[in-house]
Amino acid sequence: LPFFALVYSNTDFAVSLLQRIGRIARIYKQRLTFHPSQFNVLSTKTKNVLRKFNDQVVWDSIESNQEVKNRDTIRTEGLSDAVLTLNDGTKINIAENSMILLDISDKNINVNFAYGSFEAARENTNQGDVKMNITAGDKVVEVGKGDVKLDKTKNELNLKVGEGEAK
Repeated sequence: LPFFALVYSNTDFAVSLLQRIGRIARIYKQRLTFHPSQFNVLSTKTKNVLRKFNDQVVWDSIESNQEVKNRDTIRTEGLSDAVLTLNDGTKINIAENSMILLDISDKNINVNFAYGSFEAARENTNQGDVKMNITAGDKVVEVGKGDVKLDKTKNELNLKVGEGEAK
């Protein structure tokens, strides 16, 4: 049988291996994440999309179809845009010259909207009780199902609700 076809009835073999991996990760100050379902995925056609991990100060390019982790900040530059597809089916279209921070630490989806423009579509979400809270400065918009578009400049926040409800 090939290795991947083996079936283990006892998973004790993994305990010591995972403990060793954890020790090595601590030594090299790496973070490990484990996900019970599919990842949040960013799609882009350009190379002018940047990501900053929560625990770093450096911006790195992000390639299309890469996983976006909790508390990552996504920034698009001129002539670039990106689509972020979350595990629950929510699609966030990030326009050029925009920046958001994604926080899915609790039950809800929390987006800190720094500047620019983005659209969020939540029609086909598979978790109906999950809300999306969008924070822009001192304003918070709660989106259940439906779609919204936000534009933010230094002094102004414009909100357009296409379908559904936003508070």
